[in-house]
Amino acid sequence: MTTILNDWHLGVTREVGATPSSAAELKSWLLTMFSKTLQSIHDDVIILGDLFNSSVIDNCTFGATYTALSTWLYRNPVYKLYLVQGNHDISKNSLELSSFKLLTEILKSIHTNVVGVYTPMKVGELYIVPHLPT
Repeated sequence: MTTILNDWHLGVTREVGATPSSAAELKSWLLTMFSKTLQSIHDDVIILGDLFNSSVIDNCTFGATYTALSTWLYRNPVYKLYLVQGNHDISKNSLELSSFKLLTEILKSIHTNVVGVYTPMKVGELYIVPHLPT
């Protein structure tokens, strides 16, 4: 079985209709829910785009996301994690490394069960198509 997660937009900073305090609470709540959701899954996971809200995120969000994913990977070594780039995960500047790509490549260098999806691919009966830069 495979679990598909999408559009988490971690690192989002709400400005309209939010106080600085409520914006920080939302940011923290999203990270907590992401980690809790991930830790409850015990099969292959496809994160289908827009893991982050922008191509470059703050260090706190990056670190918390790394910790959540790495913990899941250590606890589930027989399952695969597919990280599929979404439009928010791609840098508009070709000279800038996105936080999504950096995270994916760090995880791939440590864990053998991580797949970064930057081009279309087939996984079992599923076709995974990432957002492709124009």
